Amino acid sequence: MPVKKSKPRTATSERRIKKYAETYRSKTVPLWFKKTVPIGANILQEWLTNQEELEKQIYAELQADGIPTDQWVWYVALGRRCFVKCLNFSSETYKKERTSLRNEFVLRGLDPHEVDEVISIADYKCGLVKQILVTLQDIEDKLDNAQWGLAALKALIDAIEAKLDDPTSGLANLKSLIDDLENKLDDGTYGLAALKALLDALEGKLDDGTTGLAALKALLDALEAKLDDGTYGLSALKALIDALEGKLDDATYGLSALKDLLDDLEAKLDKGMHCMTFLSVIDDVIDLPAAAADTNLPDVVISGVPAGATLDKVLVFLIVRAIENTNAGGSNAIEGAQNIRIKKSTGAWGVDDIIAIPLTDNMWTVAASTREFGDVIGGDDAHDVKSEVDGNATYNLRFEDANVDFDFLRLNDVQVLIKVWYH
Repeated sequence: MPVKKSKPRTATSERRIKKYAETYRSKTVPLWFKKTVPIGANILQEWLTNQEELEKQIYAELQADGIPTDQWVWYVALGRRCFVKCLNFSSETYKKERTSLRNEFVLRGLDPHEVDEVISIADYKCGLVKQILVTLQDIEDKLDNAQWGLAALKALIDAIEAKLDDPTSGLANLKSLIDDLENKLDDGTYGLAALKALLDALEGKLDDGTTGLAALKALLDALEAKLDDGTYGLSALKALIDALEGKLDDATYGLSALKDLLDDLEAKLDKGMHCMTFLSVIDDVIDLPAAAADTNLPDVVISGVPAGATLDKVLVFLIVRAIENTNAGGSNAIEGAQNIRIKKSTGAWGVDDIIAIPLTDNMWTVAASTREFGDVIGGDDAHDVKSEVDGNATYNLRFEDANVDFDFLRLNDVQVLIKVWYH
């Protein structure tokens, strides 16, 4: 396989260094500034022309309106003064100055209509000159800008020049890198000549009669013949797939019949009982008092019970991590039989609530100033609360008339659990 020869290099590293040094030397800044001089001169010429044409336009207006020539000097003086006021003032201040000038020259006996015409001409010319002044100031501001003005541009050029002269990453180092690359391309082991040798070896393998492209074609032809075989080729495979498809479509044991069986099984499984558990947030401290008082427990939110489900049983459980007697006067416990009651958040205490968990006398007995392990208690089937807990909602719970022997019997990390069985 012939190798295409590359063109000889027409540039050297020395020529590139000279080119960049000439392009980015600091002399370029004043040269670029000279390019802006004609623009500034044209703008200044336009400004002077507008001022001269102000008087010419006033003379033409006075002549057209038949104003005596001996009065022209007064009208021109009005135009000049109005022009100067317009350049020095703006907005409301200029309006007041302009009105004052008008009144002054009308009182001197000049024609009010002609005075208004002269002021209108001066306003128009002043507007043109203001635009020129703004343009000149914009150019000057841009040239003086600290970020992109002439000084900043010179600093950037100096920085580029310094980088080009840098011994590590400048043009001299670039030349060294290019020379290294050239040496590698000429290397006898892994350079261009060695690469050509590898390509030639690859070409020889592709032309090999045993493992080359011709042998690969023979293998593909043999594979094609097998795919065309009448016994186990693609045609025979299609016949098998068609037979399988016929069986899948069979009304007795096909996919449709299998689906019917699965639907029957699903219906039977749906008739079984399901269970869901709902937990409240944890209340870190609940103090049960010595004087009977209703004491709230955390609310429980029930959600996700399927619409139309029938509730079979609902039981409430109370989980307490630790029980502490904060009183040093003696053992502390539940005083008398009491109840934990539950209601829907939309109901009223004393009207809609029912017993969820009964508490017995002397339950949770703890010695003075002692802290013991907690407890898990719950209502039995006799205290099924499905008559009140009848679906998705928020439910409130509390100790009704909570009463202990001494202040206080402290419950730590209290959580309420409601378990719902339904079908």
